[in-house]
Amino acid sequence: MRSQDIRLSARLKKYLLWPWASQFLLLVFTWITYLLNKEIGLAFLVLSLVHGAVFTYAILKAKKTLQQEILRLSLSASELQKEHLYYFDIPHAVLDADGVIEWYDEKFGELIPDQNLKGKNVLKYLTDLHVGDLPVDHVTVKRKVRFKENTYEAVLQRLLLTSGNSLLEGSEQNFYYALYLYDITEMSALREQAQAQECVLGSIFIDNYEEVMQSTEEVKQSPLMALVDTNLQRFANEFKGVLKRYEKDKYFLILRREQVELLQEKKFSILDEIRELHLGNELPVTISIALGIHPGSFAASMEYAKAGMELALGRGGDQAVIKEGDKTLFYGGKTKGVENTSRVKARMKAYALKELFMEADNIVIMGHHNPDMDSLGAAVGVYVCAREMKKEAHIIVNNVSTSIKGLYDRLLESEIYREYVLVNNSEAKSLIRENTVVVVVDVNRPSYTEYPEILTMASRVVVFDHHRTSVEQVENPVLRYVEPFASSACEMVAEILRYISDKPRLNAVEADAMLAGITVDTKNFTVKAGVKTFEAAAFLKRNGADITRVRELFRNDLESYKARAAAINEVVIYRDGMAISTCPSNTPNPVLVAAQAADELLNVATIRASFVLTQVEETIYVSARSFDTVNVQLIAEKLGGGGHLNMAGAQLTGMTMEAAIALIKEKIDEYLQEGENNDESSSAR
Repeated sequence: MRSQDIRLSARLKKYLLWPWASQFLLLVFTWITYLLNKEIGLAFLVLSLVHGAVFTYAILKAKKTLQQEILRLSLSASELQKEHLYYFDIPHAVLDADGVIEWYDEKFGELIPDQNLKGKNVLKYLTDLHVGDLPVDHVTVKRKVRFKENTYEAVLQRLLLTSGNSLLEGSEQNFYYALYLYDITEMSALREQAQAQECVLGSIFIDNYEEVMQSTEEVKQSPLMALVDTNLQRFANEFKGVLKRYEKDKYFLILRREQVELLQEKKFSILDEIRELHLGNELPVTISIALGIHPGSFAASMEYAKAGMELALGRGGDQAVIKEGDKTLFYGGKTKGVENTSRVKARMKAYALKELFMEADNIVIMGHHNPDMDSLGAAVGVYVCAREMKKEAHIIVNNVSTSIKGLYDRLLESEIYREYVLVNNSEAKSLIRENTVVVVVDVNRPSYTEYPEILTMASRVVVFDHHRTSVEQVENPVLRYVEPFASSACEMVAEILRYISDKPRLNAVEADAMLAGITVDTKNFTVKAGVKTFEAAAFLKRNGADITRVRELFRNDLESYKARAAAINEVVIYRDGMAISTCPSNTPNPVLVAAQAADELLNVATIRASFVLTQVEETIYVSARSFDTVNVQLIAEKLGGGGHLNMAGAQLTGMTMEAAIALIKEKIDEYLQEGENNDESSSAR
């Protein structure tokens, strides 16, 4: 019996006790009267006995009638409740713990036209529901389900079985589930229509405007830009948008959300169309598109668009980015970027860094974990910048791998670096002060840094990196200099160093460290080596760098050579010249050896890209290399990694080597399929 029924029964019993209480009071009054006056007391006694006899007779006679009347009213209410539930306007049913229908109303029977639904599992009909959706406790669970052509909101509630429940008589289970189906088809359609009509704000940027203008004859510059404008305007009209140019190389774009979905289906083919424009320009025109989506807030949409454009440019441009909340989608970005030879950006970044260092109490520098020559060399370069400004600076180095051991040992031989310059995490933590500046080099993903926690300890963070940015990046740095066209972080720092001081003072080991970083990332000046790369090398050479000493830093032991040869020997050629191999993990620094093997495999004429895997403890490291025809960065991103167009990597955990190879093949298939789709759309145009 329910608690409210128990309370009602108790109140009814109390109500029936009142007549007996009045009879008791009458007897008490009679007794008091008798003590005062026996004659009057006897009279009252006779009256009380007569009253009690009549009252008892009336109660006994009316009791049966009262019980029958209460029962009749109860049954009437129960039948009314049953009829009300059965003919309720909302389809609903009662389910057991497995989703089997125990009872259902008329509307539910009309919704699912089956002869007898009782005893059948509702999950058979409502496939969007699952047993796991049934509430564990007294909570309401709501799920959106589709049945036939309509959309419903399924509301599930847990019910405790009570005695006297006429709907579930004879049941052994003590709890059930109520299922209500609310038809929200029209509401969903209106919501989808409203969502499709939402305004999406975006921007378009011509990545290489200055370079294209310099490579084009003056008389053809205006017609070329007019041709670009015409194609962009046609693109906006095709997708029912509004386009407005507000600077020579920047456009403002407004689209409907439904048109953005069409753009996604076409993989932003406008990127290819603009790249194919030729009117006397030696360099192809490339654009970046960023779209921000935030329902109900134009300001937030614009902020998303700005963040998307930073991502697009940080990844080398020539691509489209759609940003909606924490979700970010990338399209394009398969072409090789053009080197920016302008020194304006580097000079402005150098001046900003100089001001930050002047206000700083001290500087803490770090690269990525498992540092390589470029990471350590760039950190040394930033240390020189701080030293030139007479600021206290420290470099975080935790693990010294074989790839940097030679350089690390040479640094310790120097008197400067022997005095508490190279520190570990615990030592670095004690160095944080109110105005400490943390400088991150050769990485822009917090989880990949040498000491991620220190980023939240310092109030000011600076980032120098040459890798393409990903969704994960250092948040709110006071200065960010990410240049994906640069060959290495050492090249970037060398250029900055020239603006920090007119005559920077580097000792021989510092110059060697930075030149080694450039050498390792350019594969001896054969990959991504541009004008600025050779200028940086010449600057370091003038400051004491020696190529012979640098070459000694790259000398390998015999075991490493054997491991690299084994990796090359185990290579398997997958689709379209994709080489996949594994490197033995029982060798010193297997990650470095895997990278060297991946580089070596590109010397084979039929190989377009190479993927070499090696396992260190529970992590599988993937080194990916390619020529410009394959963008291994996109493949690495599908694996959770990143890098450059022709040099990238990833880390895989929680799987075997066989599973990792299968995953790489799957992502290669996806990449090639996307390329085929782009080719088909280009042919259709």
